[in-house]
Amino acid sequence: MIGHGGGERTAFEIGVVVPRRGLKKGEEGNDWVEVLVDEFRKAGLIVDRVIGCQEEFLKLAAPLETLGRAAAELQLKKRTHIGMDLLFEWNQAEAFVRQPDGSLFSWCERFQCYLHIIYGVVNKHESGSTLRYDCKEFHGKLGESLLQKLVSKGIVKEVFPLHDELKRKQLLRNWALNFWDFTRQPLDQIYSYFGSKIATYFAFLGLYTRWSLFPAVFGLTLQLFDFGSLQLLVLPVFFISIILWAVLFLQFWKRKNCSLLVRFGLTALYLIAIQYFNKIGGKISVNLIKCEKNESTEYRADSLIYKVFGLFFMQSYIGIFYHALLHRNLSTLRQVLIQRLIVSQLLANLMEHSLPYLKYSYKKYRAVRKKRKREKGSHTGKAQFINRVEKEYLKPAYSASVGEELEDGLFDDFLVLALQFGMIMMFACAFPPAFAFAALNNITEIRIDSLKLLAMLKRPIPRAAATIGAWLNIFQFLIVVSICTNCAILVCFYDREGKWKIEPGLAAILIMEHILLLIKSVFSRIVPEEPDWVKADRMMNATQARDVCSKQLLRNISGNEKVFSRAEMTGGAMGQFDEKKSS
Repeated sequence: MIGHGGGERTAFEIGVVVPRRGLKKGEEGNDWVEVLVDEFRKAGLIVDRVIGCQEEFLKLAAPLETLGRAAAELQLKKRTHIGMDLLFEWNQAEAFVRQPDGSLFSWCERFQCYLHIIYGVVNKHESGSTLRYDCKEFHGKLGESLLQKLVSKGIVKEVFPLHDELKRKQLLRNWALNFWDFTRQPLDQIYSYFGSKIATYFAFLGLYTRWSLFPAVFGLTLQLFDFGSLQLLVLPVFFISIILWAVLFLQFWKRKNCSLLVRFGLTALYLIAIQYFNKIGGKISVNLIKCEKNESTEYRADSLIYKVFGLFFMQSYIGIFYHALLHRNLSTLRQVLIQRLIVSQLLANLMEHSLPYLKYSYKKYRAVRKKRKREKGSHTGKAQFINRVEKEYLKPAYSASVGEELEDGLFDDFLVLALQFGMIMMFACAFPPAFAFAALNNITEIRIDSLKLLAMLKRPIPRAAATIGAWLNIFQFLIVVSICTNCAILVCFYDREGKWKIEPGLAAILIMEHILLLIKSVFSRIVPEEPDWVKADRMMNATQARDVCSKQLLRNISGNEKVFSRAEMTGGAMGQFDEKKSS
């Protein structure tokens, strides 16, 4: 962390990994890496060289002015105080809106500027010049990207984001380890530190958890109290309430999303087998995606989500559908749901958080072991890491289990939420207390995911995302499916003898199914997706922008007319002067 007077604090945010040099005594030290460090400093970056156990690290930081000039070169568009998005200009920086934490650039914008600067450093030596690294010689071309050259030659192993220790500790204290606020999260700080995509995920998870409290209390009430003969009436009421709850939840999430845009056992073995085959299916889906002709990376990512979720949907629910619709044994169905909810969630959390730690521990052990072998005989004692940057380098990246080139780790996190939502919704009448378990699990999930991002993994590369994308359509699809499955469960509950007679109770269930489908469609259209204050703010900004453009246009016209009138006056005076001169 570096401070400079009067401006934003500057922290090391990018790490560049190169192998440790094996220079012999008396050999010159001028090489590619030293040239790279010099060029980084000439480009305005602050560089700190750190020697680790088996690698060497270059920690990079950029003062605000360096980032500002890079943003101007990239022609980044930023929001101004009048509500318009304009191309950024460093000499007009005060005109642009700052981030919630007071910084001028978001983490995503800063990361783009860093990449522009470090990959924009070019070789300024003469063409065909020879440079050396660790007894190896390379020929560089004049004007080529120096960092790209080193990456292609294997000298630069990786470029990765570094955690900002001050902000990381603040988030640990105010978010990950703050167990008093069950669902409230510092979304502005999360957005400023991780970017919009991760902040959107935690905003969705927090809203989903808060809304889960109502069906959790309702479901526990049905489980704990015996309603006797009214049980036949209570379950349909619970079912209708749950469907309306789910529809309203997704509609209010759309409103929340608009405001964010403005702000910014055998069962265990079976589940392990499901995860294994799902991963294989995910790889197949990735290969299918590569054969498709999608317009952009976002479309490719959405297509991948639909394909992989379809595989998970069939493999995760096929056994439950058997008990619910074919076997028609509600007591067995409840046991299966309990096993799936508890075992699957525990297994997912165990795999999700133990594997990164085991990978990190193994890499750390290997690094320390290699250092001991290299320094054998020089000194005794336990080898220690010299700097935190090497610990961050050894941590696993936040990546998806399938399609790493299209999606990050949020793919797996959203997949767990979607499967949980489908399970508690599609079989709500069979096991109402499932909502209580889901709410408790989601409260825990907020803390576990935050700790995973802040302490167990590398700082994720920021990805720009304004919505949850294809996952919203998947949640909508699950609501429609849940209407059908719960109606089928109620039919089984009423028609225990299996005679399938159209009695008043069964007829009411069929009518209720059509009414609920109609209500879902109506609610999706009645409840506005954009809050009134967002709409008013957008219209006000548009009006201000139009007024500013009109005034600027009038100034330009007035200026041109004045210039034109001066030219006419000058021309007339010159004509009179010529007439006098000729006379």
